[in-house]
Amino acid sequence: MLTESALPHTHLLCALPAGIKDVLSQLITIWNVLIAMNLDKKEVDMNSQEREVMNILSEECAEVIQAISKCHRFGIDNYKPGKPKTNREHLEEELGDLYAMIEILQEMDVISWTNIEQAAKAKREKLKKWSTIENL
Repeated sequence: MLTESALPHTHLLCALPAGIKDVLSQLITIWNVLIAMNLDKKEVDMNSQEREVMNILSEECAEVIQAISKCHRFGIDNYKPGKPKTNREHLEEELGDLYAMIEILQEMDVISWTNIEQAAKAKREKLKKWSTIENL
């Protein structure tokens, strides 16, 4: 199971802006669910289309984590040498890719928007209690 403390440069996570830290935390949760699904015998219940979407979703989670890391290491509005996009724009692109895969899972009736919205509300309540993020 992946945890924030298992990530390289864990000491740098403390310096992340709260919003980025929250996205990273949610991605770790998604990653752990995907890993658990792969370890569980229920994977055989997925058809090849569902399996492909889940695999791409996990790849997109990793790409979002990498984009967050670049924002933290080099600055959110800095450009990667030789690239036309800022780290913020790259993060937005990767989040869009992730969102597309989530939409596809919902369209395939693998996940439910209702359940996702309930989980998002619960997460906001936890953040109100345990984070310093304002205006939740």
